[in-house]
Amino acid sequence: MICANREKTILLYYGELPKDQIKAIEEHIKSCEACQADLKTLQAFSDASNMTPSLSVSQKILSYAAQKNYSNFGLKEKIFAYAFSFALMLLFVWPLSKNEYNLVSSNNLESAISDIENEISDIKYDSADFTESQLEYKISISKVEKLEEVFQEEK
Repeated sequence: MICANREKTILLYYGELPKDQIKAIEEHIKSCEACQADLKTLQAFSDASNMTPSLSVSQKILSYAAQKNYSNFGLKEKIFAYAFSFALMLLFVWPLSKNEYNLVSSNNLESAISDIENEISDIKYDSADFTESQLEYKISISKVEKLEEVFQEEK
């Protein structure tokens, strides 16, 4: 059975229910088995999908990173880091920075406009054809109905 207050129960679980409605819904949940079941289901899904590491693991990682001294890189490591960064920029950033945003050049503008106009006229034609087909269908249905009436009268 689904309760009328199911949405409010879900909002309460996620902490998004307005404060003025919290006490009323909490009292309702105490007496409503459907809402209690919804809360148990939400908790089960939350427990099953909780993939975040524990706080202690996060703290261990951060403390290890804080203890490491990364300022002792020598000249060789710094040059390597700059070269690697530059190579990545050449591979990924530079090809995207070429004039790819100008999809229609000024020379082809008239051609592009005529292509768009042709597509619009094709859409209008298809729409008119569809409307005509609908009209023909309605006419044929009315003819069939008239024939059925005639057939019924002949019986």
